[in-house]
Amino acid sequence: MQEIMVEAQERRAYRALATEPVPRGDVELMISAAQLAPSCFNNQPWRFVAIDDKAVLAQLYTMLGRTNVWMTHTPLIVAVCSRRDLDCKQSDGRDYFMF
Repeated sequence: MQEIMVEAQERRAYRALATEPVPRGDVELMISAAQLAPSCFNNQPWRFVAIDDKAVLAQLYTMLGRTNVWMTHTPLIVAVCSRRDLDCKQSDGRDYFMF
C-alpha cells in the first residue's frame, strides 16, 4: 500500500506534449484497443476520429478555449463521438454512452 501512496504523491500531470508525429500504426493500434472497452450489451457505441493533417489541426487549434492552449502544438487530436441511438439507457433514463 505504501508503494501506491508514493506513486500518488510523486505523480505529475504534464501539460506539455511532444510535437513529433505519432506513427499511423500506433494510432490505429490505440484506437483498436479502445474499441474493445466494455460497453452496455457490447454495443461499443463510440466512434473515433483521428486528426493529424496539419491544416485541419491548425483550424481546430483556433477553436480551443484558453484553458486548452497547451494543446496547440500537438501533432494529433482524437475526437471520441457517439449517439444516443447507438447505446442503452440507464434505468434512471441517463444515456449509458456518456459514461
